[in-house]
Amino acid sequence: MHRTILLAVAVGAVLTACAETRTFYTADTPRTKGFSLTLVAAPNPTAPNVFIVGDKIVVDQEPVRPPGTLQGDPITIYYALAEGGSYVFPEHGVEIKGHPDFCSPISGSKYVFRCAYSRPAPDTVYKYIIRVKNETTGTTLKDLDPTIWN
Repeated sequence: MHRTILLAVAVGAVLTACAETRTFYTADTPRTKGFSLTLVAAPNPTAPNVFIVGDKIVVDQEPVRPPGTLQGDPITIYYALAEGGSYVFPEHGVEIKGHPDFCSPISGSKYVFRCAYSRPAPDTVYKYIIRVKNETTGTTLKDLDPTIWN
């Protein structure tokens, strides 16, 4: 019993030490250091995360740069919202402009959208739209229109 309590306290201390508070920087409280690779993961160009900050849509990378370089290579990108949250993708949650058939929701998920296509000519830029709805209130957020650099 004593070991279990000691182990629980030790694990709690380690987890607390790993937690970092979020700081919002301003002109009066400037950022003075770069980020830590132990705390921040590099963006995954096949799996961008979509966040809601306040009532705004934010994608964790802009532009998305899918891997590969050859025209005709298959490209698959999975966009994801926080699983189990009140924000969900509506029917056309992610849509590549001019190519509405490239993206569709993952079967059974309102939190993941999949876009798949053959890579166009190198350096082709696609504009796309991210749409998100608050399932609790029924409110649709203002669309975001980032880019994919192929």
